[in-house]
Amino acid sequence: MAKQAGEVSMWFIPLHFSFAFVFPMQRFLQCQLKNSVIAYVSVAALVVHALVTWVCMSKLQFGLTGTTLTLDFSWWVSILGLFGYVTCGGCPDTWKGFSMEAFTSLWEFSRLFTASGVMLWSSLLLSPFLFLRMFLMNQTPESSLFIWCSLEN
Repeated sequence: MAKQAGEVSMWFIPLHFSFAFVFPMQRFLQCQLKNSVIAYVSVAALVVHALVTWVCMSKLQFGLTGTTLTLDFSWWVSILGLFGYVTCGGCPDTWKGFSMEAFTSLWEFSRLFTASGVMLWSSLLLSPFLFLRMFLMNQTPESSLFIWCSLEN
């Protein structure tokens, strides 16, 4: 079972990369009040997924790995559908194409996400030490929790 889980997890990597594309496009279309487009593309991807899964499972006998690959494929079909709608004229007032303007504030953004990452890392690093301190210094859980919440804020 662990061997199969290891194989399946490797084939799910493309699915996780697809999230970086599909979620921003869905948010973009939701901001444009184009929810019906998301629904139509999702239904089309579902039909493609059902067809490809049936072929891979019933006809080709691919097994568990084939199921994972069909799921990856159907997510990327959804991405291509949304991307095609956005770039091929579905949003003429808001989509003007790719430009270098997207990279104008990249330095400020990198400073922000670096600071956020350091704060998150230090918070995760500090929590076990505060928990151990509660036991080493004979503190009550309430006072230790108060100290921890004070440091978090």
